[in-house]
Amino acid sequence: MTYLPHRHARTLLFTAVATLSAGPAMAQALLEEVVVTAQKREATLSDTPIAITALTSEQLNALGIVNQQDIANFTPSMSYEENAGGGEGNRIYLRGIGRETSSAGTEPGVGVYDNGFYTNESGVLAGSVDRIDRIEILRGPQGTLYGRNTTGGAINVISKKPGDEFEHVVRGVVGDYSTTSLQLTSSGPITDKVGYLVHYSQLDQDSFYENLTGPDPRGIDTDYIEGQIDVDFTDNINWNLRYTSASFKNETLERAKLDGYRNEPDAPSRLGEIVINPELFAVLDEGPGQSDPFKISSDFRGEVAIDDQQVFQSTLSIDFDGVTVRMLNGYQDYTWNSAKDFDGLNSPASFVETIAQEEKNVQHELQFISNGDGDIDWVLGLFYLKNDNTQPYALTDAANPFLINNISGVENPDGIFYDQVGVLEATSMAIYSQVDWQVNERLSLSAGLRYSEDEKKASEEQQIFYDSALDSCGGGGADEFLPALRAGGDPYGIPAGCATRFGFQVSDLSAEHEETWDAVNWRLNASYEIGDDGLLFATVSTGYKPGGFRLGAMQDDPTTPENESVVDNEELTSYEIGYKGTIADKLSFSTAVFFYDYEDMQVELAILDANTGIATARLANAPKSEVYGFEFESTWLATEKLTLLANYSYLKSEYTEEFIVQDNKDGQLRDVQGNELNRTPNNKFTLAAYYVQPVGPGDVVLTANYSYIDDQYMTVFNDDIETVDSYQQVNARIAWKPDSAKYEVAVFGQNLTDELSYANAYGVSGEADGVRRSGRPINPRTYGLEAVVFF
Repeated sequence: MTYLPHRHARTLLFTAVATLSAGPAMAQALLEEVVVTAQKREATLSDTPIAITALTSEQLNALGIVNQQDIANFTPSMSYEENAGGGEGNRIYLRGIGRETSSAGTEPGVGVYDNGFYTNESGVLAGSVDRIDRIEILRGPQGTLYGRNTTGGAINVISKKPGDEFEHVVRGVVGDYSTTSLQLTSSGPITDKVGYLVHYSQLDQDSFYENLTGPDPRGIDTDYIEGQIDVDFTDNINWNLRYTSASFKNETLERAKLDGYRNEPDAPSRLGEIVINPELFAVLDEGPGQSDPFKISSDFRGEVAIDDQQVFQSTLSIDFDGVTVRMLNGYQDYTWNSAKDFDGLNSPASFVETIAQEEKNVQHELQFISNGDGDIDWVLGLFYLKNDNTQPYALTDAANPFLINNISGVENPDGIFYDQVGVLEATSMAIYSQVDWQVNERLSLSAGLRYSEDEKKASEEQQIFYDSALDSCGGGGADEFLPALRAGGDPYGIPAGCATRFGFQVSDLSAEHEETWDAVNWRLNASYEIGDDGLLFATVSTGYKPGGFRLGAMQDDPTTPENESVVDNEELTSYEIGYKGTIADKLSFSTAVFFYDYEDMQVELAILDANTGIATARLANAPKSEVYGFEFESTWLATEKLTLLANYSYLKSEYTEEFIVQDNKDGQLRDVQGNELNRTPNNKFTLAAYYVQPVGPGDVVLTANYSYIDDQYMTVFNDDIETVDSYQQVNARIAWKPDSAKYEVAVFGQNLTDELSYANAYGVSGEADGVRRSGRPINPRTYGLEAVVFF
């Protein structure tokens, strides 16, 4: 490209934290450019005409950003749901576009890319600052430059690469809740042509929860290993081979019940219509979560584990005259298992929920990227992904002899009362391209096109067993049977005067599905230089997420010609205008205004089965919705020592056409037209401050940040009871950095005000379970000491 603008001042917004150790000379250092690869080639962030937040490793460390929830709090228009802890949930939302369920056969709406390789898992966002170079969060559809599922945006996690000089880092952390962490990183040259990087991370932390009636939860126990080899065969050929292995045994907890039954005295006697409610025999009359969210009563120590996750990534880059060819080849496999106390109670009747996932995927991507000096740049890519996924799910009552020895004669040694299995084979292929034209020194135009095809072959099975307990006392039913059963304290007994109790199989269903979806998407962008310090850009683009199945739910109604198990594509048209600029070389800011026309959004709904009394989560397409909003990011160099950063986003969403949904809180059908989408807080605000004070032979660096997140709806009904209230969070860090740069010492605190919020997970049960709130809170106040040695 013949014209290379120099908008150094505008980059202040994105470099404010990257040079915290600069001391009195920090202001000058802040004028350096930050380079990102959001559009497949290196470019300064200020020259990239999209709404993007870039968090460098230095920023992550200084801000105390250690997990996905922290990243979401700091990023405009981003939300995250962890669900039950231990890696469950994994649901990222950008501008209201996300993932309503993690069940096999469904897809996320935000593409996460680990060094260019697509992944379903958001755990890659929570890596060590010694191995992650930066995280790029691109908002809005990005399909003309990325492999798949970027309807809501794309998140790039970019690893550090081996350098030309030896660098070794030892990082240790100790903190409350018996937290200990050790991270070892070493990189450097093996020869003039070959470099290496190795990294090991280990983290142990006790649970935030106390179990009043049984063993305390496990907490966190993780291990991670990474190795890289980087080879320059010639000046024009580079090959990077990366291997990672992860294992963990973490806690997983049922969301705590936050209140009692709302339909007393007619409290439900069953879990749906299937088995007796364990709460009728619980040790404690009231769930401790109602008074203290970090206290539980459970007879089962839940655990989620990955024994050995293997990831192989190979990236080969060859520079020809005028074009760079990049070949990405990746493989991943892992087995994930989870078991938790489903009822969350200490009771003679113990319900256990088990989930597993065995997944393997291979992906190949071939990219052609122009590297000439003309006015036109272009990218052409071919993408292929093959994914095999098996996901069993079961609810068991292993002590119930009537389920185990049921009159149907079906073997059921584990006491299953609900069981489902989904098996998925998915293939995704795409061809994408984008052309960028520098029309003149001020004006740039861009056009992109993409064709996607997704094929899914799947099978699903479902079994349900029934316990006849409350039908065995003649006309008296529950009024006679339950008091006698509870008086005896035996949930599996048969009170005098009652008929024989028995179990039987209600249903044994299976189905197979095969569908193919395709789409053509496009993107048009124009950007214009305003003076030397401003960039105005406008984009119209479309996004696509393939249809699918919520395997195991058995959604198909055999009496209709349609297959209700299949949901359609999501399709999105996005309109966006943005501006990046500076004022007086001290205040830098970036803004964006956008409007989304959203069709066939995939929504998870709880549908009550009249035969079993169980509310089963199912997937459906909402006919039409809209999202619009405003985003603002700024940095102010207040003084030579003090830098202030402020981020704000406003989101407004709405279902704009009739959408009739059954509300399990009362069994009524409701039209949710006019309601807002899930996980779209109207207002989000973050303020961060960085202060560097020279003291003797070094600097004291103080950082603090405050985040405010508005109310969030958790269901399509937008009822008050199903709303997570607004919350705030304050983090701070004080570090000592000597001039020698050979070590650092810091103390830190997170959630210093000990704010309580159920942003991690929140739900309300249906009428069958008394319309009860349950949730999992964000982390409480924590603090610690970090020491780092560089050599």
